[in-house]
Amino acid sequence: MKRYVLTLQSLTDMGNDYYSFTFLKPDDLQYMEGQYGVFLHVDKEMEGRRMRAFSFASTSDSDTLVIGTKITSEPSDFKRHMLNLEIGDTMTVDGPMGNFTLKPIKHAVFIAGGIGITPIRSIALSLVSSPVEYNLIYSDHVRAYPFQSDLNKVPFTSCEYVSGIEETKASIDKAIVLYDNDAVYYISGSPSFVTGILGQLDEAGIESSNIKFDRFTGY
Repeated sequence: MKRYVLTLQSLTDMGNDYYSFTFLKPDDLQYMEGQYGVFLHVDKEMEGRRMRAFSFASTSDSDTLVIGTKITSEPSDFKRHMLNLEIGDTMTVDGPMGNFTLKPIKHAVFIAGGIGITPIRSIALSLVSSPVEYNLIYSDHVRAYPFQSDLNKVPFTSCEYVSGIEETKASIDKAIVLYDNDAVYYISGSPSFVTGILGQLDEAGIESSNIKFDRFTGY
């Protein structure tokens, strides 16, 4: 694992406390879509956690590295410093890490909660035409759906934007009826979101070998 220096190119307020950060990607930073890195501020005094893990939301062949996060009105010191970054400022990232990556031999059912969409965006933007079907169920409690415009350009077999527990469960039940254990289910979101979906899939008889998940701790 290596440490890389990233230079900020843009910071975008996507609304509803969601933000994206675009950095110039070092030429030697190589990763697989769905992986993440551990980010650190450069030369800043910090209270609390000094490092945070963020999934890479961009494809591995892009010239830029995009991450997304939720920053509330009372952020941690780490995220407050992120909001204060200016174009040209730097952060570092250690990585890549994680195995939330695509198994291309089976249908894929992506299930994202809120900013948990970031690793799925990375995977989705790398998809090319193939006989394998890709479905997205994207749940957001305020129906904000960050990165929705990018996702609408991906050739998903189906793409559902839902909100709330009942809508989300109903969409997942439909996918289970269609694919059962002939698909891999990729779940990404807060710990409570992931735990709830894992329980639903387990009750439906989905084998653990057909489930991959990414828990976003420290929301």
